[in-house]
Amino acid sequence: MTSPEQPNIIRTSYLPALSNWDELTAMLPDAELSIDPSHQTGLSQGRQSEVYIITNHEGDPTAWAELGTNWVLVWKRMAVHKQLSHDEALRLQSSLRDYQNNLYQAGWRLPALFASEVINGDDGGFGIACAEQFIPGGDGEILLKDPSAPEHRKQALVEEVIMTLYAPHTHGDLPRRVLAGKEVSALPYGLDLKPANIVLIEPEDLLFVIDVFGPKQIGDDGQWLTYFSKIDSLPAQSLQAVTASREGAILRFWRLSEQFWAGDSMNLKERRAWMFDLLLAAGAPRQEVAFIADEISHGYPWLDEIYRESAV
Repeated sequence: MTSPEQPNIIRTSYLPALSNWDELTAMLPDAELSIDPSHQTGLSQGRQSEVYIITNHEGDPTAWAELGTNWVLVWKRMAVHKQLSHDEALRLQSSLRDYQNNLYQAGWRLPALFASEVINGDDGGFGIACAEQFIPGGDGEILLKDPSAPEHRKQALVEEVIMTLYAPHTHGDLPRRVLAGKEVSALPYGLDLKPANIVLIEPEDLLFVIDVFGPKQIGDDGQWLTYFSKIDSLPAQSLQAVTASREGAILRFWRLSEQFWAGDSMNLKERRAWMFDLLLAAGAPRQEVAFIADEISHGYPWLDEIYRESAV
């Protein structure tokens, strides 16, 4: 696995509120802009975010001079329906860069965050707007659902996730904690690890995490630095179990992958055997492999209990 590069953070003097198309075109009156729903460019809509692709074909670069005259970026309006207070939105927005740096240090590749700001929401509350680097290639959910996509690309998607989570220089010797009734390996961060949130770039098979909202930072006491029930439907510890434990993150990711995986090159039993072999090849501790294999083989009872108890 290739080591990720340091994110190229471009700081701009002003980010338009992006709450509507008129504001953006007013910022760039001479630009030849086009805006497309993200699904037309291979990205799924987020549960928390409205996602669009903005292209400046050959226009005036004055608003984002650092990007030049030809650029494509991702425009997100996040949590605009969650009725966040201004303080809540500001806390989430201000933690985005630190959270990105946490994930980078843990070995994950991320799009550059060009700018972000608090905006008015659609329901009287507040939200966050951001402009990010566009990562081409289509997200993992779309890849897995495509029956014509090569099997080796779908396997590479899973392999890159597993190899990152077991890289010894970033994820070695994780502490063990009891979360949601099970002893698991605690990650030093939380990550909403699902196929829709990652992109695999060909031909190098470079994996990018393209959605890191809301930020899931872990403090020195092992608790969330920011947690808002308006954003996350799971209780705090249950959320840690599925996003901030290695076993929970893998189980959630693999369960969704099984649901989406279109193709008949392997049956379910063969695909699961391949997954278990992959865990061993990545250097996963035997106790983690045994727990993950048992959960998968019995239909994910731990995940079911977590979501059932939370009525999610």
